[in-house]
Amino acid sequence: MPMRSPDEWAAAHSALRLWLATGELPPAPPDEFAMLITEVARQHGVAGLLHDAIVDQERDWSRAACAILRQTLQDVFTLGVRQLDTASRVQDILSAAGVRCVPLKGAALAESYYDSIAHRPMEDVDLLVLDDWHRAVRLVKAAGLREEYKADHAIAFLDPALGVAVELHRGVTSCSALFPLDLEATWRRCRIAAGQVRMVPSGEDLLVHLSLHATFQHGLGLRLVQWLDFRRLLERNRPDPAVIGQIAADPLTRRAVALALEAARAVVAAPVEPELRKLIAAWVPVRLGRFILRTQDDAAIVLAPGQPPLAWIRWQLAAGRRWMLVRETLRPRVASAPAFRTGATARALRLARRWARPTLRSLRATPWN
Repeated sequence: MPMRSPDEWAAAHSALRLWLATGELPPAPPDEFAMLITEVARQHGVAGLLHDAIVDQERDWSRAACAILRQTLQDVFTLGVRQLDTASRVQDILSAAGVRCVPLKGAALAESYYDSIAHRPMEDVDLLVLDDWHRAVRLVKAAGLREEYKADHAIAFLDPALGVAVELHRGVTSCSALFPLDLEATWRRCRIAAGQVRMVPSGEDLLVHLSLHATFQHGLGLRLVQWLDFRRLLERNRPDPAVIGQIAADPLTRRAVALALEAARAVVAAPVEPELRKLIAAWVPVRLGRFILRTQDDAAIVLAPGQPPLAWIRWQLAAGRRWMLVRETLRPRVASAPAFRTGATARALRLARRWARPTLRSLRATPWN
């Protein structure tokens, strides 16, 4: 593909956002621009959706672009079936041993909130363990999955037979002590689904999980399909604001939910009902509210591969508990061990370079203070 100007990339992003917000495709663009939109759609995980929308709305798009979209749809579907089959198999292995787990993100969304698995691509499948974490890790290893890497809140495994990556979570996000969740209540609200992944969280729990992941883990730097997750959930489930309030009882969690929903409204016009909007208005802190106002004028701020102020957002979310953010960042409880024990000084220095200095730069550079 020839080099494109920033304005052309921005126009392609805007065209996709308008389509996702309204459901209506614009008239067929010139072939060259159609190819650019196709590339952006693939990057943002909406290529399968775009292909089917072109077919359903009988739009006469570039044949070359449609061929790429169709191949992407087929590839995502093939991988998605393997991914969800692996998630289901891990659920069954853990369940048979009395260890409960629930899917997170795409694994919880693909079959319930999208018309096709091909419409919700995933890099991996994520499962949140509710019971004996260390036993769950041993069971997954015994099933033949190979450990790839670990973080404080999760361990990534690879199924070598299928080439599927699985992340086993002990927390929804890193520094998960910042966002206490009642996992017993989460399990009570779970429902049986009809797809490959049979036990999924309630819409309200899923909304909170998505919000924590979007805000704290990524500083709102998401792909379009991840923002579309919010729109689909709100359209097809209509979560109960009172239940959301119960789940997000902690003030830090409430900030994350409010920030994510306001961003989803700005990016893909997620339909937030009046009662839920009242909660959001009460939950968004002033400084984060100013940031969201900027996204309404420039949604690219919260679109990957942009660079939103992650450190600044984490600092604002953690107001009132910032000492815990620093402690959990510099001395994390590694997912494979009860507590951080070895190489404390070296690890602290590495984390200081990776987190503390960028945080200070972010705080100085961010105009929303």
